[in-house]
Amino acid sequence: MAAAAEDSPFPSPAGAEPFPCSSPLSPIEVHRTPAQARGMRWFWRGAFFAGANETIVLEYLPLFALAFGASNDEIGLLAAGIGLAAMLAFVPGAWLSSRWRYRKPFILATGWGAAQLLFIPLAVVPLLFDVPLAVRFIIALAAMRAFVFSLALPAWTALAADLVPAGMRGRYFSTRNFLYGVGGLAATILLIATNAGMLGMSRLAYSLGRHRQLPPLFSRLHELRGTPAIAIITFTGFASLLVIPGRLDLLAGAYSFGAMLTFSFAHISVIALRIREPSMARPFKIPLNLRLRGREIPLILVIGLIGTMSAWTVVAVSQPLSRYLGLAWMVGGLVLYLLYRRSIHESPLKVLARSPGDQFA
Repeated sequence: MAAAAEDSPFPSPAGAEPFPCSSPLSPIEVHRTPAQARGMRWFWRGAFFAGANETIVLEYLPLFALAFGASNDEIGLLAAGIGLAAMLAFVPGAWLSSRWRYRKPFILATGWGAAQLLFIPLAVVPLLFDVPLAVRFIIALAAMRAFVFSLALPAWTALAADLVPAGMRGRYFSTRNFLYGVGGLAATILLIATNAGMLGMSRLAYSLGRHRQLPPLFSRLHELRGTPAIAIITFTGFASLLVIPGRLDLLAGAYSFGAMLTFSFAHISVIALRIREPSMARPFKIPLNLRLRGREIPLILVIGLIGTMSAWTVVAVSQPLSRYLGLAWMVGGLVLYLLYRRSIHESPLKVLARSPGDQFA
């Protein structure tokens, strides 16, 4: 035991926490100070957010450039520029790390400071210029961010070696890398869900504006992009307000409340259409229908309606804050609808009308 402690690069101070690392090849006993143990826990948790961050950048930055009309050559230049900038940063990064007195402030100032702040111009600056110049800015800013981020890697590697005892690095970094991958996967799923919610919200608000169920302002399209920009900005602002309390249960409950109720209304709408318009031409018809009084009722939608309403009931009963928030949102929407429709004297409440500025009328 004493020989193992002497072979370890870290001494065993008084009060240190022993970490037995049982291996048939090199059985040793590693000692960690309380400060090391605390730092390793935070270092391990940080892998999740690092994986989420880098996955969004590396996987979706080419799509961001393609949205601005980047060519195949420019996409290749983007990838090459990121790799070259990162490689060129290693030597000055190692030199600066050896010159810097403390490693953690250096890492925070470069990899977790300046590199993260460069996301802001990377997202905003291309919107201010025409398409060819916007793509060039994306390539330049992406390469700059890769250079600044890679400056911190030598210091990060040295800090990891100081923080994690040699006898447990294999086990520690294997689980940390696994968590890094989980963070990347979670970021991908959340980004897809966010994009789907944004598409559905903007198109729904656009349709409501077209039919004068919301003010026509929400159906106004961006001159260049052809998207309902005002609707996207408005409802993104409302969604951002839910982040301020910092409560994940509130976000999950509010989303479940609205999603389950929306799915229930969709099921009810199709079933009601089958009852009211039985002879309507239907190029596609949901299978497994039950005929009642000459009407075909889709059993799949009935089962889906039972499931979504059951889930909504559970959320409404078990999440009081989400319940009140969802009901307040629904009441606010109905009040806005009634006030707006009453301001249009020529449009009764039960008449479906299109906006005068409808571009597809």
